[in-house]
Parts: sequence; structure tokens; C-alpha cells
Amino acid sequence: MSNNYKILSIDESGQASYNHHSKLFVLSGVLIEESFRSHLDTKIKTLFWAELVSILNNPKISLIFIIASKQKARKLRWQPKTILHKSYFRLLELFLIQLKIRVIERKLKDQLNPSYLESLL
Repeated sequence: MSNNYKILSIDESGQASYNHHSKLFVLSGVLIEESFRSHLDTKIKTLFWAELVSILNNPKISLIFIIASKQKARKLRWQPKTILHKSYFRLLELFLIQLKIRVIERKLKDQLNPSYLESLL
């Protein structure tokens, strides 16, 4: 069982400020296993668009998007920094959920391994 570190890359689209013309604040995150990073860099340099779909479909990559409606936030009397805080908190919460899911999947896979099942008998 490999113990790969996860890299979380975060990007903001728009601004949380009510003075900014956008109606939404979007926070996105890409979760990549560190071992896949060098493979990703090489593919992007050569055939980015042709390989993008296969890269995004790779189970070693997870995408997370948080979309906050500034109109709804204003109705709730949130300050712009509240939009940022809640968005980042939710993104990190979903990141941790992904990590937990992967740990559970790995444990299940190990337990369903035929050699492990035979050892129980």
C-alpha cells in the first residue's frame, strides 16, 4: 500500500467584494497525488488539450468547486470576508472528506485482497 501525499491547488475566480461586478465568487481546488505530479507536468507540456480529458478522468485527481452567490450572501448580511472564510472552510472540509474516502477505499481494497481473505480462513 503506497502512502502518497496529496497536493491541493486552490484558485479564486472573481472577488468576494460586493463592489466587484461578478454575481458569484468561485473557489476551486484540484487534489493531485504527489506521485502523479511529474507525470502531469510532462503531459501538459506536450499534448495539453488532447490529454486534458484523460487527465481529469484519472482517479488520482479530484476537483472541488465552491460557488457562492453574493446576492444570497448579502441577504444573509455576510461581510465579504465571511464569503471568503466560509468558502475556504468548505473547500478544506471537502478536501478532508476526499482524503478519508481514499483511506477507506484503500482499506477495503486491502481487505478484499484474496491473500488477505485466505489468511482469515
